[in-house]
Amino acid sequence: MWSAAVDALTAFIRCFITPNSVNNGIFLQPVLVYLSRALSYIVAAKELPNVKPEIDVFIIRTLIAYQSLPDPMAYKNDHRQIIQLCTRPFRDAAGCEESSCLRSLLDKRDAWLGPWIPGRDWFEDELRAFQGGKDGLVPSLWESEVSSFPQPEPINKTLVNQMLLCFGVMFACQDNGGMLSLLGMIEQCLKAGKKQPWHAASVTNICVGLLAGFKALLNLRPQPLGLDILNSAQAIFQSILAEGDICASQRRASSEGLGLLARLGNDIFTARMTRLLLADLTGAMDSNSAGSIALALGCIHRSAGGMALSTLVPATVSSISLLAKSSIAGLQIWSLHGLLLTIEAAGLSYVSHVQATLGLALDILLSEDNGWVVLQQGVGRLINAIVAVLGPELAPGSIFFSRCKSVIAEISAGQETATMLENVRFTQQLVLFAPQAVSVHSHVQTLLATLSSRQPTLRHLAVSTLRHLVEKDPASIVDEQIEDLLFCMLDEETDKEIGDLVRTTIMRLLYASCPSCSSHWITVCRNVILATSKRRDNERSNNVENDPQNDGDTSLNFGHDDENMVSSSRGLPAHGNAYEASNILLNRDRHLRYRTRVFAAECLSCLPRAVGKNPAHFDLSLARKEPFDGRASGDWLVLHIQELISLAYQL
Repeated sequence: MWSAAVDALTAFIRCFITPNSVNNGIFLQPVLVYLSRALSYIVAAKELPNVKPEIDVFIIRTLIAYQSLPDPMAYKNDHRQIIQLCTRPFRDAAGCEESSCLRSLLDKRDAWLGPWIPGRDWFEDELRAFQGGKDGLVPSLWESEVSSFPQPEPINKTLVNQMLLCFGVMFACQDNGGMLSLLGMIEQCLKAGKKQPWHAASVTNICVGLLAGFKALLNLRPQPLGLDILNSAQAIFQSILAEGDICASQRRASSEGLGLLARLGNDIFTARMTRLLLADLTGAMDSNSAGSIALALGCIHRSAGGMALSTLVPATVSSISLLAKSSIAGLQIWSLHGLLLTIEAAGLSYVSHVQATLGLALDILLSEDNGWVVLQQGVGRLINAIVAVLGPELAPGSIFFSRCKSVIAEISAGQETATMLENVRFTQQLVLFAPQAVSVHSHVQTLLATLSSRQPTLRHLAVSTLRHLVEKDPASIVDEQIEDLLFCMLDEETDKEIGDLVRTTIMRLLYASCPSCSSHWITVCRNVILATSKRRDNERSNNVENDPQNDGDTSLNFGHDDENMVSSSRGLPAHGNAYEASNILLNRDRHLRYRTRVFAAECLSCLPRAVGKNPAHFDLSLARKEPFDGRASGDWLVLHIQELISLAYQL
């Protein structure tokens, strides 16, 4: 009952206590009183027998409530008790579970390094993360986003997660002495766990606590940290990296932690730390340690920026490039990613190294061990970073453009999702930084072929690039007539973020093309809105049978569900033919989703604004007299008013 009460209190906090709210003082004081009493009860009840599961749930709910408060200094009087509670994973490491929230703390831009490579949709990611537990927390009544799987993890693991996340908030609120004391406790835990069976779990918990703490510091403390704190944290991360048998998540966490220290320290500290890691890289004997240091160097450059470390870019590039020539595939992948982060941070100061990096990419592709898809993906990422650096200098016919295009074509030949992702990213980079290099039509053909991919990252990248094309060159993209394909993709899309991006792209395309072809958009929207009309189905059938391009196959393309549990249409064209795209909507035997038809109706309602301010769109006499763009008859909106009224009555 008390856990449910604290849960309701958390919902109240999230709804009514927000930063800079004028009512915070009125609402906050009673909330703090209730939470302080709950904390006192936890301290008193820990010794009671036979109530541990209930107390653990109560602790979890209470810690979540404290973390929901926007200002941790508001409950400063409770910090000592909270710290005593949340440092248990370090004081009693052998008795605590391994945290599972490191996955959510790590930078998603490094996810391809593992161990949690993103799946084809959010459902698959949740399934992979599912651990299960008969005593897991029951979903809260107040939660807006509930897991697809009940009780995704045991209470003991959830308890450790919340302790470590709350520890991060407490760490960020301490003065220099308090931070040093907590870092000393962590360092002692790390040393005591050597050669213990629970050492791996302890390292994960340390990484979670420190990452949570330093990320909270970025929001709470704009000024640099003291040198003693930075040195202590650096020693902890480097001691973890020195262990060659740690897993990929711990390697990523320690490398990212060193990058966070670069943001929290001054330029002098950052340069000194970079030089120290470069020296360690030279003497590294273990491939895992060397790869981790390469990633750490990339993270430091990403955090500090190119200007702060511009003098160290040549040394970093030289050292990491040497590692990338190794015959060990794992070391190559981590080195390539570290080099990628360095390129992205260095910007124009990297131009002098472009030729050498292109040579490195070609050497890797021409080697005998280049068949690993992840390695090819790393090379593709490198090429895309180079395109961003060169920008407008990447002229068609130049040696740099030819080499970049050849590398991307080579890695994309296998049609693997990971390498196709780099192919689409290459297209996006050309659109953004070198629009003169390739025609819009060629870009569109590349992008439309990936709209039906099972990988959400690939779909998201393709649609966002189409949106960039609409914004940069609307006249050329209008001629491609991709509206039907985008509506079809929207109807099939299961990812909310990608669905919103498709809607935005359609709207931008509508406003870009509607002034010159309002009747076309009326037809497109009518076909989507009236997807369940029997009369429309008959019209479609007649149109398909009478079309000279039809080969006589009048069978329907059945949308089907496969083992991935994501519906799709087999008729989605691979190369973006507009007629084929139209037939997808025309030939499907099942109805379009209600949400798709509603959005089409919203598009239709935007036509009066989308056609622009030309008076001929709204004046019938003027529309009949004035030709449109020199043609004999104009495509003015007012000439289609009868069709719009008829369509409105059919909704």
